Amino acid sequence: VPGVPTADTYAVVQSLFQEATTEVVIAGYAFFNARYLFERLAEQRTHHPDLKILMHVDVPRKHGDTPSGTALLARYAEEFREKHWPWPPMPEIYFDPRALETDTRAHASMHAKMVAIDRRKILITSANFTEAAQQRNVELGVLCSLPYLAERVCNYFAGLRQSGQLRRLPNL
Repeated sequence: VPGVPTADTYAVVQSLFQEATTEVVIAGYAFFNARYLFERLAEQRTHHPDLKILMHVDVPRKHGDTPSGTALLARYAEEFREKHWPWPPMPEIYFDPRALETDTRAHASMHAKMVAIDRRKILITSANFTEAAQQRNVELGVLCSLPYLAERVCNYFAGLRQSGQLRRLPNL
């Protein structure tokens, strides 16, 4: 749209990954063949071996899906390794245990979508970590270079992890 500053979501995310030196905090709902999205981040870790990568994901339980929570987590972890992050070492991956619930009244999803780097920049977006969302869909995001905002969001996720509301994905 003329006069409205825009940027391709993929380009913004890749630029953020390339800038990261100490920490990347990601929250996402849907991941689909995201290997190409995370390749630059994995490469960045080779340049900065202490780069901490924390991902907060939704472990989907489809309607009628009956495996145990343990089996669902194992399946998700394997799929994540194969399709999204095939490089060692794996990032720290966290999930909401309520996603494992079969009772729809207790079920919950990790629906947030954001990327924060080094607690100084943050992209809050509607875009999932899929090729369509990153490159074709009409999505909306706000890139903010206010460290206090990035710090506050990162601390929010840290609090969810520390309180046990988000748990580390096992089998990685």
